[in-house]
Amino acid sequence: MGASYSYTINTSSYLKLTVAETGTDMSAHHNYVFRDANFQVDSLKNILGTEFITISTLAHLYMNKKFSARSSIKFGVIENYYHLNFVDSSRQYPVTRQDWQQREDYIGATSLIQAYAQYKYRPNDKFTFTGGLHTQYLSLNGSKSLEPRLGMKWFINNTSAFTLGYGLHSQVMPLYMYFQHLPQNPVSGMQNYNIGFTRSHHLVAGYDKSLTSKVHMRIETYFQYLFKVPIETRQGSSYSALDQGTGYSRDFPDTLKNGGMGYNYGLELTLEKSYSNGYYVLFTGSLFDSKAKGNDGVYRNTDYNSHYAFNVLAGYEKKIGKNNTLISGIKITYAGGKLYSPADVAASNAISDLVVIDSLRNTLHFKDYFRADLKLGYRINAKRVTHEFGLDIVNVFNTRNILSLTYSSELAMQGNSYPYYTQYQLGFLPIFYYRLDFGVKSR
Repeated sequence: MGASYSYTINTSSYLKLTVAETGTDMSAHHNYVFRDANFQVDSLKNILGTEFITISTLAHLYMNKKFSARSSIKFGVIENYYHLNFVDSSRQYPVTRQDWQQREDYIGATSLIQAYAQYKYRPNDKFTFTGGLHTQYLSLNGSKSLEPRLGMKWFINNTSAFTLGYGLHSQVMPLYMYFQHLPQNPVSGMQNYNIGFTRSHHLVAGYDKSLTSKVHMRIETYFQYLFKVPIETRQGSSYSALDQGTGYSRDFPDTLKNGGMGYNYGLELTLEKSYSNGYYVLFTGSLFDSKAKGNDGVYRNTDYNSHYAFNVLAGYEKKIGKNNTLISGIKITYAGGKLYSPADVAASNAISDLVVIDSLRNTLHFKDYFRADLKLGYRINAKRVTHEFGLDIVNVFNTRNILSLTYSSELAMQGNSYPYYTQYQLGFLPIFYYRLDFGVKSR
C-alpha cells in the first residue's frame, strides 16, 4: 500500500513525495519420505524449515525544475528501509543426520539510500540530451557507489529516431545472502556480510522507425560489462552470483569475494502493428550471449544464456451485429533451451545434495522451449453492462517443456549415471471465464 503527495511551488517547479509499504513472506517446509523394501511409506522426517520475511518501507522525494522550454532538472532521494526476519535450518545433507544445520538466523534492519540528479537539455527540435549522477549507500556494510548516466535522442525526421545511452550501475545481492553463515560457524560468523555491490557498465543504442501510421519498428543493441561480481574464494570454483534467479532454490555459497566478471550483449527487434481494421500484431525477437567468470578464471555460459527468444502476439475482433463482438487471439513463444550442469555424483553422494562439476558448469541444456496459447471469446455490449465469456487454452499443443531437473541422491546411490528427476512446466490447460463490466450513469 502507498500514497503520494504533490506540491506545486510555482509555474516551473514542483515537489512530489511517495511513500509505500510492501512485504514478502517466503517459507518452505520439507518432509522426507522413508520407504521399506516393498516401497511402502515407513516414516516421515522433517528435514528443512525456512522462512524469509522482508518488509520494506519506501520513501521517494524529488523536485522537478523547468528552466525553459528546452531545459529542466530533476533531483531526488529514495530510501528503502528493510525489516528482516530470516531463518533457515536443514538436516537433509544427508537425510539420515539427526542434528539440525542452521544456515540463517537473523532479525534486524538495514537501509538502501539512493540519491540522483538528472539534467535534460533540448537545443532544438531534433536533439535531446540527458545527463546525470546516481549514488547509493547500503547501511548494512557501508557499500557505496557513484554512477554517471548519459543519454541522447536524435529525431532524424518525422518518422525515425536514433537513441544512445550509457550508464554505470550497481546492484545489491539478495538480502538473505548477507546474513547466511556456514553451518559449522556461529550465527555471528556471517562470511558474506561485507560483500560490496556488483558493478556494471551499460551501453545501449536504438533505432525507432514508423513504417506506416499503424506499424512501428524498433531495433536495439546493447553491451553490458559486469565487474566486482561476487564469486567464491575457493580455488577452482566456477560459481558466479550472476547465475542467481533462474531457479526456485536459495543460494548458500561458501565465502565470497568481489572478484568476478561477466558480460552480456545482444540485439533486439520489435515490430508492432497497433489495433486497426479489427486486428493487432506484436513481434519481438532477441539474440544474445551471456558469460561469467568465476574464481577458476574461465568465462562460461551463465544460466541465462539460451541465446535466442521470439514472441508473437496477435488478436482479431469481429463485430457481430450492432452490440456484439467475436474475440480471438494467439500467443506463441519460442526460446533456446535452459542451461544446466552435470552432477559430480561422488561428491553429491557424500552430502546427499547436488554438487556440480565445476569445469562443466552450464555445458548441458534442455530442448528448446515452445508454447502456443489460444483465446476465443464473445462480448455482448448492453446499455450499462458488458458481458464477456470465452475460453483461454494454455499450451494448446500440450508441449512438454522442462521446468527443472531435480537431483536424486537415491538414483545416484543406485549407480544411475543420470541422477535427476525431470519436472515439466504447465501442459494443456483450458480456462473458461465469464466477466461483467458495469458502467455508471453520468449525472
